[in-house]
Amino acid sequence: MTLESEHLQVSSVRVPTHAAAAIPLADPVDRRADTPLRLVLPGPHLAAARAAASGLGGSADPVERQWRRRGGRRVDAVDPERIVVSRREPL
Repeated sequence: MTLESEHLQVSSVRVPTHAAAAIPLADPVDRRADTPLRLVLPGPHLAAARAAASGLGGSADPVERQWRRRGGRRVDAVDPERIVVSRREPL
């Protein structure tokens, strides 16, 4: 999937099955947060995003770990490949 504007292009790529099989997984999932970029995905409800993350093999931090920034409420989540993303809902 690719998201694109005049000034930015962001692509999501799938790890090949043979490479994914070699990635050790922990339970709970180890976070891969040591990156200079953080994807922030807007949406109408963090509760719905939290439920969707769980159903798709990821997880989201509990309500107690949400915070406010730039006119929205945010929570960190981890996708199935252990990458940390943030979800944001408007205040």
